[in-house]
Amino acid sequence: MDALGGNNDLREGQPVVAWPEGREVRGRVDQAAPHLDLLWIREDGTGSRRLLTASDLAPRERGSRHDGGADGYSATNSR
Repeated sequence: MDALGGNNDLREGQPVVAWPEGREVRGRVDQAAPHLDLLWIREDGTGSRRLLTASDLAPRERGSRHDGGADGYSATNSR
């Protein structure tokens, strides 16, 4: 699998949804390190900085409460 679950083109400010430890987290990319499969985000609402791994951005099963959207991935496209 590519770095960051196939999302190695994540850019600063891009919105993401992740599920570390089974809890949904939404925020925007603060800094990405695709060569390490790591990503820092700023959480929506709190502004806290959070470290995520590639597995936190793994594809989710459609229709589950962790469904990441139309493409089934947790990283979302910029709008």
